[in-house]
Amino acid sequence: MIKFPELKDAEIEKVISTLEVTKVEGGLDKLVGEVFAEFDKDKNGVLDRKEMRLFFSKVFVEWKLVFPLTDEFIDDLFRDIDKDHNNKISHSELKIYLAKYVHHVLSSFYKEREMRIAKIAAAKK
Repeated sequence: MIKFPELKDAEIEKVISTLEVTKVEGGLDKLVGEVFAEFDKDKNGVLDRKEMRLFFSKVFVEWKLVFPLTDEFIDDLFRDIDKDHNNKISHSELKIYLAKYVHHVLSSFYKEREMRIAKIAAAKK
């Protein structure tokens, strides 16, 4: 969930510019590589639940997303991402999930920006 009424225009633009980087060729690979570099604490090449919780805790704050990071929520998210059900998130599994998720989040932010622009234009008339 995104609480758009609480966000300033500058915050919306910051999230959009951050996420648009993933649309550039190689951008999503770079993002996933950065995630693994920062959150794969044991450097085994996969993310476990604890590492995923740390990642999503940071991402949700940076992307202005509001979700309860309960054990149940993290477990559901983990199961959704872990396509081979080995209780580990690989680079490719995270990339597939983020491609879909980033697109969804970006779409929401684009719509909010368009609505704000339309509101300003209407107020000028």
